Amino acid sequence: MTADLNVVGQSVERSDGVGFVTGRAAYTADLTFPGMLHLRMVRSPLHHARIRGVDLSGAERVKGFVRALTHEDVPHNVYTILGLIGVEPEEEFVLAVDRVRYMGEPIVAILAETEAAAIEAAAAVRLDLEELPAVFDLEEALAPGAPVVTHWGNNTFIYEGDTKRKVRLGDVEAGFAEAEWIVQSAPLMVFEVNEAEGTGTGRVTLQERSKKRKSAKPTTTSITYHDRYVRRSGTWLFAERRLEVIERG
Repeated sequence: MTADLNVVGQSVERSDGVGFVTGRAAYTADLTFPGMLHLRMVRSPLHHARIRGVDLSGAERVKGFVRALTHEDVPHNVYTILGLIGVEPEEEFVLAVDRVRYMGEPIVAILAETEAAAIEAAAAVRLDLEELPAVFDLEEALAPGAPVVTHWGNNTFIYEGDTKRKVRLGDVEAGFAEAEWIVQSAPLMVFEVNEAEGTGTGRVTLQERSKKRKSAKPTTTSITYHDRYVRRSGTWLFAERRLEVIERG
């Protein structure tokens, strides 16, 4: 057993470390193969919309364009990971069918001989989208009369016949009884960015009830975090975060 743990507390050189720090390591994007094609997705610019039409004529005129794929070209056009763990129904389409339900959802896959041709052809695709009402958080999605963004009639999943996942281990009531804090509402999050100074300030407010203090009145805990960013090659990079926690009765 001692021999198996002889790296604990030691500085161990990574087998791939030298390649990464010297720039010699090959990433997936560095690999090329004979006859390889390049793929670029055409994604939705809207959060929720009906797809009324897709015009591929501009993409087809791009030199190096090979083919455009839509949902009709995908035999099983949904990811199966949720079904494999018992969450139903299968929900996320590989390529959007009649509607898009989040900004960035793939609609068309473009195949081309070069990466540049794939990018150009994807940009030449014209989408005819009818914008629909959207939801942006859990409370909106579950509210009465909320826009339905799924394809089965409501905004909830089914797990073993219920909309809630069953707890299989432990005693829930005992856990609440022993808990020091019980969070009674979702956090209110606010974030502000000062791009000129490269700083950001966020506030998270939790409505809580203290069990140990026997307090009948909920307390409000406000957590303020101050972020600092640095700009590198036109991109803001996160540098540090400082937290302030204020508890009010």
